[in-house]
Amino acid sequence: MVQLKAALFSLAKLFRSEFEKRKINFDVCENIILDNRKNIDNDYIVTLKSKHDTEENEAAEGIKITIWIYKDKKTDWKKSRGNKEQVKFETLGYYGSVNFNVIDNQGTKKTLTFDRIGVEMSLSTDSYDTPYNTTKEIFNELLPKVLGYLDTIKDRRNEYKNRVQVPDTNFSINKDKIEEIKNRIMAGGYTFEPSGFGYAIRFTTKLSRRSYGVREATESQKKFFSLNKLYIERSERD
Repeated sequence: MVQLKAALFSLAKLFRSEFEKRKINFDVCENIILDNRKNIDNDYIVTLKSKHDTEENEAAEGIKITIWIYKDKKTDWKKSRGNKEQVKFETLGYYGSVNFNVIDNQGTKKTLTFDRIGVEMSLSTDSYDTPYNTTKEIFNELLPKVLGYLDTIKDRRNEYKNRVQVPDTNFSINKDKIEEIKNRIMAGGYTFEPSGFGYAIRFTTKLSRRSYGVREATESQKKFFSLNKLYIERSERD
């Protein structure tokens, strides 16, 4: 039988040991969040959170990786004396979220995530058909994913140093791309897409005949793209 509490502390211990060996300055914490409702499991969470107590670690500020582990009930067929028997068993599973801070070209601090909102989380079980029997198996799969995200965060932070916010939206772009996007708007339109569920925004110089989700761009948006005539079409993505 899977013991989640033991698995939780084992996974945290593995990350703590590996991060110490690699000199990755993170706090590794294990938490059990109790849920008193009937038939609802408690949350078993390992949190990897960057430290920023010295100048050397300031660049790592604002990284938080949250990993939930859970029991997964599965069924399989087993041959016994020439007959097939259905066998029920418990195994481990996990999912997780990766969040981090960036600072853009205007000095604005933003929190980003690798989750695709409403679609999938940053980390999720790979082996749906091959169950995890030990915490070590989960750790071996998780570690390269986590290290990969830490490298990607470095690249993303460097990229954001050259990004600017598109006024009155949640989207940002590389400042060197403003002229290119302006030309595409003038040629027919340019659409900013959300990474998951949400709203897409299309900028165009021609007023659409749509009866909803269309309006004139704000003055700050017109100024940003240096266009006197600019419209926005807003569309839901799900």
